[in-house]
Amino acid sequence: MSHAGGSRGGDAHRWLIILAAGTAVTLLALLPPWSPASPWRAPARLGSCTIVSIYAPDGHHAYEQDLRRRIRRAYPATTVRTVATDDDAQTLRHLASSAAPCTAAISQMSTLAQARDGIGAFARVPVNDLRILVPVLRDDTGIPDWLLINKKADPHLIAYLEE
Repeated sequence: MSHAGGSRGGDAHRWLIILAAGTAVTLLALLPPWSPASPWRAPARLGSCTIVSIYAPDGHHAYEQDLRRRIRRAYPATTVRTVATDDDAQTLRHLASSAAPCTAAISQMSTLAQARDGIGAFARVPVNDLRILVPVLRDDTGIPDWLLINKKADPHLIAYLEE
């Protein structure tokens, strides 16, 4: 009789081990690191961008806040940093001189034309390696300025900003 009781205890222990192992295998199968529900998954990043820098003069606070919120929600491993500039010419110079692939700027079309043509504030120093993406409305007037990137920009950043 003691033999049957010991066997029952051993069977329960064996079944507990099998159940625990089966649960572990099931969890590993259902929650691999690439699964959205996985606790081992690294936070999403926008392409190669851990930091997206946006150069802009005053007047685009609403757009900057919206962009920061959207990127944080979709890509928790990417931070948006806005850099206030004195004017559009300074904004375009920062963008043109940046080697960072995760940089964008907001500027008026007239300043962009001057930069491209090498006139006005850009006399004899044209800036040709910028790309226009989408219009961005000014907070105070609703008049569109333009979101720009340099030609070295991360393709994932370009695709996201063009959405």
